[in-house]
Amino acid sequence: MGILHAFTLPSVPKENKQKFKEVVLEENWKRTKLFAIIIVIFEAILIVMQLPEGIDLYVGLYLGLFSAAAIYLLCIYIMEKKKISTGYRMFMIHSFVFLFLAWGTMVTLLNQLHYGHVMAFVVNYMCVST
Repeated sequence: MGILHAFTLPSVPKENKQKFKEVVLEENWKRTKLFAIIIVIFEAILIVMQLPEGIDLYVGLYLGLFSAAAIYLLCIYIMEKKKISTGYRMFMIHSFVFLFLAWGTMVTLLNQLHYGHVMAFVVNYMCVST
């Protein structure tokens, strides 16, 4: 029972499971909202810093993530006004996290041409895991 007990969860009534899901969703909703605001700010800074050197693939990637985060914030604003259901809100969070990880993968693969680090993906993975 000792080691097996560490990997099992106690049984919880169905109504408490739903309440727990809603509380976790609200926390994740707030976190991804803050995260999207931070992304918009940082990507805007990176775009402004990169533009004097010319437009290249990195500027396109920065613009893509900037646009995705801005659209996500707009969707959050609309969903909060209309009181959208839990399922749609969870889908939005998962979509944003997937998009952010896919973006980190693209930047990491692009960086493989210059150096062998995988930091863009690792940083993105650590950011969304919290």
